[in-house]
Amino acid sequence: MSLSPPVSLAVVVAEKDLRHRCEVADYLAEHGVTAFVAGDIADLEILLAHERIDLVVADMSLPGGDGLSICRNLRRRRDLAIIVTSGGLTEAERIVALELGADDAMAKPYSLRELLARIRAVLRPPPPPPPPGPQDQLHFAGFAYRPTRRQLMSPKGEATVLAAAEARLLMTLLAHPHTLLSRETLIASEAPSSDVRAIDQKVSRLRRRLNVPGERSVILTRRGAGYLLDCDVVRRAS
Repeated sequence: MSLSPPVSLAVVVAEKDLRHRCEVADYLAEHGVTAFVAGDIADLEILLAHERIDLVVADMSLPGGDGLSICRNLRRRRDLAIIVTSGGLTEAERIVALELGADDAMAKPYSLRELLARIRAVLRPPPPPPPPGPQDQLHFAGFAYRPTRRQLMSPKGEATVLAAAEARLLMTLLAHPHTLLSRETLIASEAPSSDVRAIDQKVSRLRRRLNVPGERSVILTRRGAGYLLDCDVVRRAS
């Protein structure tokens, strides 16, 4: 059940207590968040399968599973953020939850205002890395890229000079590895005349540049949400 019109930020409140989960969801919706609710693990799995979700606020005692398995299972979804909640959360429980992949942990009862602030903090995009120096190379998935020359070196050592638009798109993706970037974010990094169709075409061309026979694409598509660079990026001086 969605409690607000669709916006860019979507959160599931997975809470066993009906009154509390509705209270939390209503508050989030009032502050511009698309809030979904789940009363047990089964409801949560259905939402994750059918909706684009950015973050789950997960009650550690949610029916259908234990707190540790909830963290472990949710963490398998790389592009999903997790805040776990629990009554009387001890320091040891908080540490275990964080080690299992939770992005944050809150003890109940908690302030709704603080929860919203923590959601925004968890989902805040990381700052971009400093601009590369003249000799810097960015290494990812077997490729080496020299931004100042727009030169892409394939795993086989074949060099290609990217077009300016391809280079801008690649640098945006390299600046945010393992991060889902919406089409709107990619458009903002392009020329003002860019649109969704143009971005999709540029991603398609860049995918062909990065194609390695027998390997899956490092640029993943999240239908209705955007694109994600699914590899680590390392900066090295050449």
